[in-house]
Amino acid sequence: MGLKSIFYHWLGWINQFLRVNTSLAPTFYRRALNSNTEDPSPYGRLGYLTLVEGDFPEAKRLLRKARELDAQNPEVAENLALAYMHLGDYQQALATVKEAISLAPNSARAHAIQGLVLSRLGRLKDAEQALNHALRLNPKDDLACSHLGELYLRQQQYDRAYRFLSKAIKLNPKNPDSHYWMGCLNAARGRTSQARRNLEVALARKDKQDYLSDVTADRILEKLAEVRQSEMKTQ
Repeated sequence: MGLKSIFYHWLGWINQFLRVNTSLAPTFYRRALNSNTEDPSPYGRLGYLTLVEGDFPEAKRLLRKARELDAQNPEVAENLALAYMHLGDYQQALATVKEAISLAPNSARAHAIQGLVLSRLGRLKDAEQALNHALRLNPKDDLACSHLGELYLRQQQYDRAYRFLSKAIKLNPKNPDSHYWMGCLNAARGRTSQARRNLEVALARKDKQDYLSDVTADRILEKLAEVRQSEMKTQ
């Protein structure tokens, strides 16, 4: 790695993780790439940021390049699995996250991502096992809690869904997904006022945190309109 590449990578890291100016992080990572195209780290960092921004094809390209240069990085494999998942390539996502788990068997995040992918494949029992395994590895994994709550909501196990979604929100109040699914749960239970508040929080959180959300703003708005309409009928 050349000195110029190290310098730009360091500046990108400072802006991303110390939040000096997060908008500058991608610029510095790209400069690091231009200085040394064989260094996997900037590809991985920039791939993650691109993933968060929702440019999944570009994230896949960058993360695949990072894996070509360093096949032993489990975090890159986890993020690449998420890129495949968002592009609808669930089988490739599952294969990639399994590779991440083989590299880091005790990564709660990898098992949580595996659970999310399995749920998208309709393998709900396997998804539940993967998410519970993630929580055994890390009881404070809000991603696993949130997706377990979603899973139980889809199965109409409302008490279980509430328990895990409440825990997810307590662990990470900035995660919009947990608020969204709690809103869906309250709507299913006929608690429209609470559902509306949950969904409004989800919408407010959506664009203010560098969190890779599995719920789009349009999806929140659609559910919010439905809940507001129901709320008006009960008044």
